[in-house]
Amino acid sequence: MLNPLLMLDPRKPPLTPRNTLDDAALLILRLAVGGLLVIHGFQGLGDPAHRIALSRGFGVPFPEVASWLSILGEIGTSLAVVAGLLTRLSAVLMTILMTTTWLTSSLGKPLIGGGEPGLTHENSLFFATGALVLFITGAGRLSLDARFEAWARSQT
Repeated sequence: MLNPLLMLDPRKPPLTPRNTLDDAALLILRLAVGGLLVIHGFQGLGDPAHRIALSRGFGVPFPEVASWLSILGEIGTSLAVVAGLLTRLSAVLMTILMTTTWLTSSLGKPLIGGGEPGLTHENSLFFATGALVLFITGAGRLSLDARFEAWARSQT
């Protein structure tokens, strides 16, 4: 029987302090990665001309199309990751987007230093790494993915 409070799958291990902390950690990671990237996406939405100019400066082909795909991709994948909805798909798309962004903007530039103090161009790497972890692990039990999975199993 499914737990009506969280709709947890009874075939998975019962909630214990350890796996509850694991699920809480995945929720925190989803909120950090998705929450910060959605802000970045809305910043691009507020000034798309700036994003297009950056893309043009980096030599990106079709900078208008690429910029809009980037902005919409950042917002869409971020909202899905925060909600824990289609998390693995959203996370792999976010990983590809952020890796492409890093390669486009940072290829050939030093990660540390290079005329600027400290790390440079690390934001894209942070988002790509966090998204990769979520692709590997999934969203955890504190997500819409888990609820929909439990609901689907209860219907069979």
